[in-house]
Amino acid sequence: MKLIAPSLSLRLEPVRPVDSEDWVRVRASVIGGVFAGAFEAYLQLGALRRFNEQVELMHAQVGTPREAVLSCHEPGICVRLASNSMGQVEGTYEFENEDGSLAKLTGSFQVDQSYLPALAASTQELIASLSENVA
Repeated sequence: MKLIAPSLSLRLEPVRPVDSEDWVRVRASVIGGVFAGAFEAYLQLGALRRFNEQVELMHAQVGTPREAVLSCHEPGICVRLASNSMGQVEGTYEFENEDGSLAKLTGSFQVDQSYLPALAASTQELIASLSENVA
């Protein structure tokens, strides 16, 4: 999955496919402004699917305020997108390593609806790659 915005670059790559409890492990590579880092996080495949559906709906219904959220149950990844009636998308993010350290990166960005199709397509690719080999 790739989310490339003016002040954020996020790439999620598969590390471990979905298990019997719907958990996957991904490697997150993040550049937020002048800060960069990488870490591994657990997500539920269902959370990725919901995010993808929300992004697709946001694009299909441009002009209707919508929200799309990708979030871990534990510290790790939280990305929120909120669209407005003008087709603008405000995003916020929070990335935190789950090892208990105090390292956390937060920020915000703005894009327009033209970013949504590529985000949905790359999210769908990640979902497919994580679903290939059920553990």
